[in-house]
Amino acid sequence: YHANPAAVSDGDGEWFEVVVSASGDLNGLMIGKAGDWADEVEVEDGDVLGVEPGVCASVSPGQRLVFAHESDPQVNCELPQVDVLFDMALNNSNSDVMLGYDVANPVAQVSWTSVSNGASTARDAMGNWCAGQDAYGCGDLGSPGAPNPACEGAPPGDQCIDPDTQIMRQIEFPS
Repeated sequence: YHANPAAVSDGDGEWFEVVVSASGDLNGLMIGKAGDWADEVEVEDGDVLGVEPGVCASVSPGQRLVFAHESDPQVNCELPQVDVLFDMALNNSNSDVMLGYDVANPVAQVSWTSVSNGASTARDAMGNWCAGQDAYGCGDLGSPGAPNPACEGAPPGDQCIDPDTQIMRQIEFPS
């Protein structure tokens, strides 16, 4: 997530990324924070880029989705990828973002106490969190739409990074 862009205003340059872990549709997906939904992904309103109204916005495991305020690269700090538009503000401190279809059971949620100015906060494939490391577009740091570089640490002895999905999983021992 990138809640505090330095190169452009927060309203233009905020974004977050999701790595899909199961197949499904984005139609009707809710985005919120603090236990309340603030925005709904509406294909009919053009929220999912490249999907025509009425068509299922299908996703599959391993797919990386970038949610942003703006799709225009001249406005959003030259994000290399934007898949879904949202209009809820991301706060710089003591905040969170959640996704789901039922507020009681969000499918994804992350919270933070503070963020770096001009750098995203990234979770690597091993589950470690660190500041974005690589410059993109107009100079802010992060890896929108691409695998996050490793932070520090190694995977636990019984887990590895799946080469197809780039998600941590249990080691599958040959039989």
